[in-house]
Amino acid sequence: MFQKITVAVSFNHHLEYELSCAAKLAKEAELHLVHVGQPTSQKEEHLAEVLKRLQIKLNGLHWLDGDKVESLLEFTQTQQTDLLITATDDTQNLFKYFTGSISKNLCRKCRCSILLLHHPVKNNGEFEHLVVSGVDHPKTSNTLEFVAKLIERTNTKKMTLVEELPVDQLVVSIGQDQPAQSAYNTEDTLMNLFDSKQEVNNMLQQFVFSNLKVEVDRREGKPGYCVSAFARESQADLLVLNSPDTELGLLDRLFPHDLEYALSNLPCSLLVVHPQGFEFN
Repeated sequence: MFQKITVAVSFNHHLEYELSCAAKLAKEAELHLVHVGQPTSQKEEHLAEVLKRLQIKLNGLHWLDGDKVESLLEFTQTQQTDLLITATDDTQNLFKYFTGSISKNLCRKCRCSILLLHHPVKNNGEFEHLVVSGVDHPKTSNTLEFVAKLIERTNTKKMTLVEELPVDQLVVSIGQDQPAQSAYNTEDTLMNLFDSKQEVNNMLQQFVFSNLKVEVDRREGKPGYCVSAFARESQADLLVLNSPDTELGLLDRLFPHDLEYALSNLPCSLLVVHPQGFEFN
């Protein structure tokens, strides 16, 4: 799953949580820490103290120069990072919304999977409830495989798969999201996402964990909007989405869709799964 994890830090009050989360996911993977800025004795002492307290060993500590977003994007590509972990900015004014905060611009442009940790942190930083988009897309099977591996390494107690039915297939008003009128079990929903019964069975086998409860919720409305709204309503700890097919820009923020719905008003921490070898259109 992960051969190399990179944690992008700013040496603020999020540092310990970022490193603790990375250590849980890393296991045998390489763990690298990057900071865009100059090293100082204060930063190095603070980092050494946190690493010692958490009993974490890094495979690399990297000090980068230049634009924060571009430097981090270049680093993840050249180092072939599988997962980038960073925290959200604490404040977001109107200017930042349109120009893009550092963490959210990374989500829009990153060519590896990215875990965006949102604060304040609930449940001591554990992802007890995951909400996963079940949108009808070729990437979704890869995303579910990624989620299954993540659950193995975390204290997840519940996963809700939200099947989103695009608004252009339904007669609904813009922005409306309606829960299903009847219950759908996990197998029925996955059958809508995958081609064969065998593929459904294979996917279900990934989520056979003794402490995990799997639920399905069907929503009618705009993809991205529905699942983000559900994550907020259910007070989820982590929202999981496919990566965008194209690199997102300013127009996507003016006319939101998919990932931009989540980024415009994050309901919780966000994991954007980017399949290995996939390039933006």
